[in-house]
Amino acid sequence: MRQTPLIAVGIIVAIAAFIVTQSTFIVTEKQFAQVLQFSDPVRSVEKPGLHFKLPIVQNVVMISDQIQSEDPDPQDLILSDQRRVSVDYYVLYRVADVTRYYQSFLGVESSARARLVNTTNSQIREALGQAGLADLLSARRLELVEEVQRNVQGEMNRFGIDIIDIKIGKADLLDVNQEQVFERMRSDRVKEAEALRADGRQAAAEIRAATDREAREIRAAARQRAETLRGEGDQFRITELDSAYALNPQFASCYLAIRSYDTVLANNSTQTDDTTTGTDRPPSNIRLLLTTDNAFFNAFQNGCGSLAAL
Repeated sequence: MRQTPLIAVGIIVAIAAFIVTQSTFIVTEKQFAQVLQFSDPVRSVEKPGLHFKLPIVQNVVMISDQIQSEDPDPQDLILSDQRRVSVDYYVLYRVADVTRYYQSFLGVESSARARLVNTTNSQIREALGQAGLADLLSARRLELVEEVQRNVQGEMNRFGIDIIDIKIGKADLLDVNQEQVFERMRSDRVKEAEALRADGRQAAAEIRAATDREAREIRAAARQRAETLRGEGDQFRITELDSAYALNPQFASCYLAIRSYDTVLANNSTQTDDTTTGTDRPPSNIRLLLTTDNAFFNAFQNGCGSLAAL
């Protein structure tokens, strides 16, 4: 009889323990909790700590609150320029709406991952299908990735998933296209080099033309200056000679007669006219046979006769 109260106490304690364990649950900092009642979601718990639920009729499904990543296998795509590339990417995401997430996938994480990968693959194919290889190698690549992220986010909002980041790790050309791409790149570089050479030749021609024009202007100015100086020199020379001849007309007449005699009768000698700039004249081969009473000797005698008389 004494064992009956002990058994009853034990049963009561067991029932109480069962009720406590069935009516409480703990949510950690890394989890969300979805409370279900007969498999229907009734409320979500996002605050860490000890929480309560109805025993037996309610159960709890734990869902990760951490940022998760998805790194699928690279996929082959055809770009707008008909080049085939292998694109490798990854996605960072987290659950934003627990109830919507559970209703969409019933808490099956693999189903959520599969839906995320399919959606991302579809958006990447659509975005890159309208882009070329040059876009993937330029700053527009970031714009394409941002467009993909916006579109994927718009699709996954209705599943309670928040897209943190999408990055394209690499986009490699397939072997079948590499040689064509390299040849096209070489051709583009050759065209660019020819364009630069043509620009250089045009610039060089313009510089030479400007230089020649400037040189002609300098030579013309120099010739004009030289002619001006030569004219001024000739004028100065004539003025000085006139002044000198005016001082002694008899000597001047004799000197001019001697110069005439020397110029006309010199044979095989280089004559220099000191009234010029000093330019040598070519040798003379003149032969004259004159009588003493000709006009030339008379002029010579008249020019210097008065000086000889002195």
